Amino acid sequence: MSVDDRRGAPGVTLPLPGDRPFEEEVREVTAFLERVGAARHVLDTLPPADRTRLLRAVSQVHAPNRVQRRRASSAARMARTDRVEAVRADTGIRALRRRPVVTTPSVFAPPAFEPQDVHADAEREVTEARLSTAATTRIVSRRRRILAAHAVAYAVINALLFAVNFLSTPGEWWVLFPVFFWGLGLLLHAGFGLSKHVSERRLTREKRRLLEAASAGVTRLVERRTGVRVAGPVDQIEDPRLDEADEAARKQRGSRDQ
Repeated sequence: MSVDDRRGAPGVTLPLPGDRPFEEEVREVTAFLERVGAARHVLDTLPPADRTRLLRAVSQVHAPNRVQRRRASSAARMARTDRVEAVRADTGIRALRRRPVVTTPSVFAPPAFEPQDVHADAEREVTEARLSTAATTRIVSRRRRILAAHAVAYAVINALLFAVNFLSTPGEWWVLFPVFFWGLGLLLHAGFGLSKHVSERRLTREKRRLLEAASAGVTRLVERRTGVRVAGPVDQIEDPRLDEADEAARKQRGSRDQ
């Protein structure tokens, strides 16, 4: 039975006498070295040559020469690196790095491809969004104006009723009934007038009204404060002369109604 290179010269095979397993011999040698380590003074009884041989053998097993130590360290480091790389290879970032960075599109169009003008659809979507915004703004603004007029009428009329009640029948405060019930109605109106929700039917009707007004050239129907303007068949640049034209058209309609 033999063992490869007990930290001696590289490439040398040392024979092991007997047929005993190598593990048993290692256990016996280990027990012997432990006994010698417990009573180190017994080494002084050995001849110098035997003592030097024993210590050299132990040192070669514990710390081999520089070349073998470097080779063993390199092999252990490479094995550890291989294990780490094997674990990292399955991570998401490593898998993504193995994929192509840029996917080159096909130069030729598919056989069933039909060219379409995408800019027209985009322009139509933008116009529809602006028209919806303008219609919603006009509806909400009209609600708030009506609510403000209702609040002013409530305050003025109830003030007059209070004055009449105070001057005519000061002991009977019948004015509290219209103030209370009308106030309830005003609160309900305020809940509706301050809401920004617009039904689809009302929004569609308002957008149709804006489109008809833009086609007729009445640009003042569009909210200019928000910067939204509905374009008619021929878009016009706003200038001060439009106000004069609107004023003339209004006077003409007034005279026609009379």
